[in-house]
Amino acid sequence: MELFIPDLKKAGGRFLEYHDEIEIKDPEIKGSQGKVPVLEVLLKAAYVNNRVLIRGSWQAELTGECSRCLEQTDYTLQESFNEEFIHQQAGENGKFPYTDTEKREQYLFKGELLRLDEYFKQAFFIAQPLKILCHEECKGLCPVCGRDRNKYSCSCADEKTDDRWSLLDKLRKENR
Repeated sequence: MELFIPDLKKAGGRFLEYHDEIEIKDPEIKGSQGKVPVLEVLLKAAYVNNRVLIRGSWQAELTGECSRCLEQTDYTLQESFNEEFIHQQAGENGKFPYTDTEKREQYLFKGELLRLDEYFKQAFFIAQPLKILCHEECKGLCPVCGRDRNKYSCSCADEKTDDRWSLLDKLRKENR
């Protein structure tokens, strides 16, 4: 996704709307229906005081393995964003001025194009869930027989606890 700076300057500070799709090429990430995952980006951008302001949202339809029952499940990953990109322009001597970026995280760019693909790919990978669930009430697999508790009931005994915890287990049963 690229924003052409002269177009934004012509808008005189008004926000222009953009829509694009960015492919995520990573063997670990699967899109829904076996397709390459695509990030659908909707954003508004404006050029104000040598800065490009962007705001909007992105989403992707993905497929993953439930961390409890190991079944394949489709899920949607989406985020909203509001960022500022500083347009560095060469001074009279043709050199770019020094900018102190240690005070806060700043996004800097040079030239007439602001390329946003890498920004959105980074945001996508940061937003990945630690655990994917097919649904909130997923019962997972039985630790004894390995059956999917969502589909079958099993008569396996409760998990055995370590003998060192037996006194606490006894107290828990007495307080029921």
